[in-house]
Amino acid sequence: MHIREQLQKIREKVNETKEEFKKLTHDLLEQVSQSKDEVSKVLAGLFSQAVAPNEGELQRARARKERGNPPGKKSDPLGDELSWEQILSQCQDKPRLWIITKDSDYGTEHEGKIFLNAALYQELARLYQSEPAVFCFDNIADGLKHFADTTGAKAEKLPTPEETEQIKKEQESLPPLGWLTNYDDSAPIAIQSAYRMRDSTLLRVALGSQVISEEVFPPSAAKEADKDGT
Repeated sequence: MHIREQLQKIREKVNETKEEFKKLTHDLLEQVSQSKDEVSKVLAGLFSQAVAPNEGELQRARARKERGNPPGKKSDPLGDELSWEQILSQCQDKPRLWIITKDSDYGTEHEGKIFLNAALYQELARLYQSEPAVFCFDNIADGLKHFADTTGAKAEKLPTPEETEQIKKEQESLPPLGWLTNYDDSAPIAIQSAYRMRDSTLLRVALGSQVISEEVFPPSAAKEADKDGT
């Protein structure tokens, strides 16, 4: 009887925890859906200055998709293709380019280094009429640090080495991008981890509850500080 009572208490505690998790997740998602969470407020300022695509970029993006040229997939909306066309437009007067993405359409990872897709590299070479300086990263922390170290741009609020390592670990723990489109309740690990940390950024990614439109390309945060990169 003693064991049964203990098991019953454990079941009750588990049910209570589940209910609490549901309520807390609901509260946070409500903030995210209304753009009242901290992340949405910060992004609002950034994307208020986003550059909308022009007609030429739209036409080139559609042609890229029809030809099946990278980046992008046939089943996806006109997003990656348009983003790349905007990158080409924006970086014409930039001798160096930094790309931070976990999308395999843009590059391949090998032994910790990201190599830009060969077709995209050739497009940049034709644009620059020389060998382009392209730096690819699959996490924000390393990309920003490399940009600051290379250009000398001021980056007073870069994460500490300890924070950088923690960010990288959290990014690596996230499921692959394709997982979002096939999400079900059998894979709640990423969601639980995000909420346990009270991290609305990770929770947003895990649930895919709010998608930032790919129809715009945000201006470089360092545009005014350094005009050598984008």
